[in-house]
Amino acid sequence: MIQKFEATFLILKKKINDINTSNKDKEETFQQLKELYLKNQDEKKDDYLKCLNTILNLYNKGTKDIQEQEKILDIMKEFYDFNNNEYVQEYIYALNSLAYSYNDIDNTNKVIEFREVSLSIVAKLYSLDASKWKSDYAYELGFLSFAYKKVDRVKDAIELQKKVISTREELYNEDSSQWLKIYCEDLYGLAILYKKIDNIDKAIELRERSIGLREKLYDEDSSKWEEVYKNDLYNLASICLKNKNYELSVKYFKVFFEMFDIDEIKSHDKINLLIYPFVKYYQATNLADESIKILDKYIDNQIKYLEEKFKNSYKEQLQAEYELYKNDDLSTEKVKIFENYFWECTEAFYLNFLVNQPYVK
Repeated sequence: MIQKFEATFLILKKKINDINTSNKDKEETFQQLKELYLKNQDEKKDDYLKCLNTILNLYNKGTKDIQEQEKILDIMKEFYDFNNNEYVQEYIYALNSLAYSYNDIDNTNKVIEFREVSLSIVAKLYSLDASKWKSDYAYELGFLSFAYKKVDRVKDAIELQKKVISTREELYNEDSSQWLKIYCEDLYGLAILYKKIDNIDKAIELRERSIGLREKLYDEDSSKWEEVYKNDLYNLASICLKNKNYELSVKYFKVFFEMFDIDEIKSHDKINLLIYPFVKYYQATNLADESIKILDKYIDNQIKYLEEKFKNSYKEQLQAEYELYKNDDLSTEKVKIFENYFWECTEAFYLNFLVNQPYVK
């Protein structure tokens, strides 16, 4: 009888782990496995729990049957014993599996419920053996921080994300190549959270740290990271300008334009890729009391290139781009920069343009 049980159990276990078995067959097999286990609970507990985790993985990637996942979690909870280190990782996996599934249906409160339990367990494990659980602890903190952010618990999210940064910084110092990308994202994520509570100085500080790491990623693989790095430079320069950190704004706009390639503008309706950053760059340079002569020469060459490339379509698009400045805090100044550098057309066309902009004198 025991031999027959073991043989049947192994067959069912193999079937449930077979990637070629359909989801429906796997679920039916799981039910058979469950019934077989209940008749022989003592012999096959470990294998049974491994199969439960396989089913959780199946649900998480496929059918998203949350009710079934919660039944499995209840089974895991019965076996879980932290003090005796029994089935701890299996229980954590079950909690996270349900959190993922609830996240997929945008039930963030349930996500938080399961993530909080999971973090509390991993935090205890981390306190007992930091070197072993450091990575898992950082991930758990990050997942819960993100969930808090989604329900506007921003201050709670910040406190957790600060712990993420502290933990990931240790991991980065231990192995920079493995943790460079994610540590960079961690810093950027905390900057976003500080921006949400209008602590712009702290957000800028964290973005500067993040962009220093992004530069390293770009140096390692420029083709992969060029666009992300440029976007980070532009966003940081813009935030600095708005926060009246003009020297910093100039610093990052300068790097941005050193990387800027005019050939990236493939159609006339994309000329704002040059116009809007340049207007901000000029504005920051002027407010920082730095020379604008080099900018004059640079933009003259770029405008001539675009005029030649797009002909009349270029000037027609300029009128549409003017709308970008209407709702900006520094719109009057931006309008003047726009007029001085980009608006070179016939007098009639120019006057017609101004007639429709009542606040321009």
